[in-house]
Amino acid sequence: MPVERAHLQLNQCQVTILLLRLAAMSENASTAAWTNRILVLVTLCLIGANFVPKTRLSLPGDFIVNLPADMPSIMPWAMLILLPFAIQFGDLRTVQLVLLFLAQWLLPGIIPRNQPFLVSKCASVVLYLYLALLIAPLRRSMDWFRFGQPSRNMLIFAVVVVLLSALGLIGWVHFANPSMAEHVSKLPRLSPQKFAVYMGGFAMINALQEEIMWRGVVMGAIDSAIGAGIISIIIQAAIFGMAHFNGGFPGGWAGVGLAGSFGLGMGILRRYTRGLLLPWVVHSAADFVVISLVVHFASQPLV
Repeated sequence: MPVERAHLQLNQCQVTILLLRLAAMSENASTAAWTNRILVLVTLCLIGANFVPKTRLSLPGDFIVNLPADMPSIMPWAMLILLPFAIQFGDLRTVQLVLLFLAQWLLPGIIPRNQPFLVSKCASVVLYLYLALLIAPLRRSMDWFRFGQPSRNMLIFAVVVVLLSALGLIGWVHFANPSMAEHVSKLPRLSPQKFAVYMGGFAMINALQEEIMWRGVVMGAIDSAIGAGIISIIIQAAIFGMAHFNGGFPGGWAGVGLAGSFGLGMGILRRYTRGLLLPWVVHSAADFVVISLVVHFASQPLV
């Protein structure tokens, strides 16, 4: 990575940490409903734009923007512009939203390359949790960060979601016949015994970081903006589905539909259990199916 780029990203991180320290001074600030809605909506639009299919935009002055190819270079600055406004208006949910996705876009260019897949994928959530739990106002606004209380009906619903998601994943692999090369390349080369442990660990860790991100931070921000209703569940599910379009498992438009439907189920579990425990368990089961399919269809032997 060029020295200039690394220096730029480090400067962005330093500015972010400085602004987050200021957020601790905004604990008693109140946010008008319309301001909260605008900040969350703009932030979600920026996040969603990163996941749209490739688009070429021609802007005035012969300026060309390739979406989402150019988004990683645009996003950190856009988020840093939003962050002071969120702090000024005391909108801690938007601060959390910006912090999480800033970490997601900045860390890949900072941490050493050739890291294990789980390390590179979970680093942003770990950094987010470290800073959010360190800053008291942000920590107190994490009302989604709890186990919840699953009811009998929700346990039955969870079993149904696990079965349907497994059937959907198997069906997608069978009928879409996707290329597994990219997914197989992320598998570590371990002994069979260690790899069995890795499969279980991958499913639980990957599911945990995605539930914290989508049903925790994203859904919590939407709830604070428009209320804890069905609309917020649908919005987070739609963005979660679009996040699978490019390189997701499942991917493509079929993957958007499958992942979006799964996200809808996870949102319902999160809402009616009032916590992340049951969504995490169900998501872990689905991710175990995912890695099992990747291993089953791998073209190279695992040793």
